[in-house]
Amino acid sequence: MRKSIIVTGASSGIGKAAVIKLVKAGYQVFGLARRYDSLTSIYSELSPSTERREGDYIVLECDITKSYKFDDIINDIFLRAKGNMIYGLVNSAGYVEPGAIEDISIQNMRDQFETNFFGLVELTKKVLPFMLANNQGRIVNISSVSGLISLPLIGAYSSSKYALEAEPML
Repeated sequence: MRKSIIVTGASSGIGKAAVIKLVKAGYQVFGLARRYDSLTSIYSELSPSTERREGDYIVLECDITKSYKFDDIINDIFLRAKGNMIYGLVNSAGYVEPGAIEDISIQNMRDQFETNFFGLVELTKKVLPFMLANNQGRIVNISSVSGLISLPLIGAYSSSKYALEAEPML
């Protein structure tokens, strides 16, 4: 049976690359991101020579900062997942807004933490019971070297990624 994997931040960067690699490897992938049009453009990047099955790649618009929508999204994924099983979660959603501390608003700092840490933790907590029900699965959190070594003008981003690095449960 093919295994189903959720990838957040699937519209670009590491998340997009993960989607393409996982689909080509035979997994059923649920791509989640804020930009639906960017998610659907990935269909054209999946090699036509690769045998594609119905439902290999399913796109769902999802803003990781809107946790009140997670129940509906996860239930939709569970119902569409092969064998009603969720095997994996790749947390790749991320957001950086560079600037000096005196130039960045507190709201902007909060937004970076909501995307890079709190949203990731909340989504993981929603997916985990489905994975534990099958007594198997993998969670991959995409962090950043900036979570270990902060550079000028990305202090808020580095702090949010350090929170991810420091979280013992993840």
